[in-house]
Amino acid sequence: MNFILRVSVLKSRLWRALVLIAALGMTGCGSNVKVTGTVSRSGLPVDAVKGMQLEVGFHPLAKAEVDGKTPTGPDLYAANVASDGSFDVPGIDGEGIPPGKYRVSVVLRAGRDRSQAKKKGKNGDPDKDLLNGAFAPENSPIVREITSSQPLRIDLDQPSP
Repeated sequence: MNFILRVSVLKSRLWRALVLIAALGMTGCGSNVKVTGTVSRSGLPVDAVKGMQLEVGFHPLAKAEVDGKTPTGPDLYAANVASDGSFDVPGIDGEGIPPGKYRVSVVLRAGRDRSQAKKKGKNGDPDKDLLNGAFAPENSPIVREITSSQPLRIDLDQPSP
């Protein structure tokens, strides 16, 4: 009887270990999407001229529940943005972001060089959003479903795809 009990316990532990390994394998590796794209206005790239800063962020909209629990993860995946308006979203580990629906925020800041802004007669506030919050994280009309690694074109004059 002792032998049968031991075999049963070993099978139970082996089964749990296999289920855990399978679950870990399904939750991450290879499932992320590498996102790249460009931000434009009227079809022309939004250039962050010298001193300005273009910020693009991807905010997950719906986090699906798994076994009654909402998955944890960041509320923002920040993009690396080049001065020509092109961007890529590396995600947490450099492997992209999980597939899903995202609100895309776009902010164009006046820049950090207050002295240059004042010399040119512009508002000296480096944190001022030159897009007046139209595409801020809370209210951006830009929503994209990310399913594959195809380049995104975000035109601020036509936020819907």
